[in-house]
Amino acid sequence: MKKIALLLTAALVFSTVSLYAQSAQTRLDKGKRLFEQGDYEDAITELSEAIRLDPRLAEAYAYRARSYAGENNDQALSDANRAIQLNPLLSVGYYARGNVYSYKNDYDRAIADFTEAIRLDPEFAWAYNNRGYAYDEKGDYGRAIADYTEAIRLEPQTAMVYMNRGVSYGQKGGYDLAIADFTEAIRLDPELTDAYYNRGNAYSYMNEYDRAIADYTEAIRLEPQYSEAYNNRGVAYADKYDYDRAIADFETAVRLDPDNSNAWENLKAARQSKPQGGI
Repeated sequence: MKKIALLLTAALVFSTVSLYAQSAQTRLDKGKRLFEQGDYEDAITELSEAIRLDPRLAEAYAYRARSYAGENNDQALSDANRAIQLNPLLSVGYYARGNVYSYKNDYDRAIADFTEAIRLDPEFAWAYNNRGYAYDEKGDYGRAIADYTEAIRLEPQTAMVYMNRGVSYGQKGGYDLAIADFTEAIRLDPELTDAYYNRGNAYSYMNEYDRAIADYTEAIRLEPQYSEAYNNRGVAYADKYDYDRAIADFETAVRLDPDNSNAWENLKAARQSKPQGGI
């Protein structure tokens, strides 16, 4: 009888371990869904519970790192390092750490981690995108464009990547190519505010001020607190010698963001350039 009791006890122990593992995976899956929905706070809660239930669940650390990135970079870096320590072959671990390094403006380390993520998972489109961003920030626009192009090949319906490539084209002075990418980004996501803003910038550089103004206006409609869009629309109005509208936009820009030094300088210049009426 004692042997039977021992066997039953062992079976109960094994069953408990299995239930904990299943529960940890359930929490991980829920945390990942919340992360993809942009609910980072609740994602962190679920992923932390997954880690409590299974402290060796590497993917939970990786996704919690992604959820913390940009808000608590020290914790994000700690989580990403732990994910890599637990599973050196987990591509999302290196990807998560690369994101943290990007937030810290440590682009060389970011590039190294994104490169490792790509080596482990050559179909990882967002690793190409984010490595492209890091190259862009270093002024290496050719490599940035190459990475964005590969990300587009892997996920051709992602508006953000077209917009990012458009920015790099613009940095190289390829405004026609930039406009084409911004236009495709808008087609894929008509509410992508920065695509209108960036296309407006490209039109401004090409002296197509009416088109620039139309794009800045749409960016403002989508995001009424967009100080830089008001500033840049003001510049376009000033280039058309419409100083009243320019001044109104610069005034709005500095009201929305009192630290916008460009808008303050433009406001002063527009007031000085505006013809004075009367005799």
